[in-house]
Amino acid sequence: MNFWNAIVVGLKEIWSHKFRSLLTMLGIILGVSSLVAMSALVKGMETGAKESLVAIGGLQKIRIEPAEVPVEQRHLQDQAPGLTMNDVYALQASAQGVSNVFMCRRARREGASREDLLIHEGSHA
Repeated sequence: MNFWNAIVVGLKEIWSHKFRSLLTMLGIILGVSSLVAMSALVKGMETGAKESLVAIGGLQKIRIEPAEVPVEQRHLQDQAPGLTMNDVYALQASAQGVSNVFMCRRARREGASREDLLIHEGSHA
């Protein structure tokens, strides 16, 4: 059986089982299109995540803010001074790849927006 004869026999089989061939082609088309759609969706989400990281300063900025004290540690709240310049020095000395460490303090005043509340206290390179 040569190549052309095999092609002719294959086409006759497809033509004789039209509905089964249609369902097979439909399954292949839907499978490939769903793979392409999922790939595009993942790529779009990846691009969106990268753009949002760049918008907030990228992976080069890390902001450490004090949080509410947990209930089980409230009895120790008076003993903790919060973030100090010693914490800035410790981060600078121990964190690999950190080029600048800034300590900021929030100050409240009437009519101040959130962006107006950061005051730079120290800058160490």
